[in-house]
This record gives sequence, C-alpha cells and structure tokens, in this order.
Amino acid sequence: MKKDLLAEATGGKYHWDDPGMDQMETGWEEFTIGTRVEVLTGNDWLKGVVVETWAENDRGIHVKCDEKCHDGEFLDGHGVAVMVYMNTRRGILSRIRLLKKAAQNERRRNK
Repeated sequence: MKKDLLAEATGGKYHWDDPGMDQMETGWEEFTIGTRVEVLTGNDWLKGVVVETWAENDRGIHVKCDEKCHDGEFLDGHGVAVMVYMNTRRGILSRIRLLKKAAQNERRRNK
C-alpha cells in the first residue's frame, strides 16, 4: 500500500486523491513571508520561516530553516525551496505545513 504523504503532512485534513488536489500551482497562498512552517526534506520535517513566496520569485516558496541543513550557498546552508512552478496542490501541501498546524497534528497522533 502506498503512503499518503498529503494525509500525513496535513494530519488527515487532505488526502492524495481528494478532488482539486491535481490543480496546478495552487495551495501556496497561505504561506506568506514571515510565516513559521515546517518543510519536508528527505525524511525530516525542518522548522523555519518563509522568506520568499511564488509571488516574489515565480518558482517556489523559499524557507530559511532554523538549523543548517546543507553545505550549499542557498541562505548559508539554511535554505529549502518547495517548488510551486509546475507542481500540483497535493505536491505543495505534502511538503510544507504551517507550524501551528504541524503541532496540532503531532498532538493528535500522540493521543
């Protein structure tokens, strides 16, 4: 059975096959500059803050993570991008979530 990354990321609010999840380049709107989020990198969710949205760079959402996550130059090793360009609503929302919602989802799982 395949893992539903969207349901996991949203605490069951959305599912991979929900209507509208195949819409292109939507779902990023609630992630405004300065918003605290978690982004999925590999198997880990990293906390950070949105520093650019699709409105500013026409490619994706850029997040500056609290912890260094790579050795590259992108935001001095703290940068992570969630692609919006040519991505679906399900693809975006399965890789980024609001930090307050992430905490609520974690509490639900631990009950």
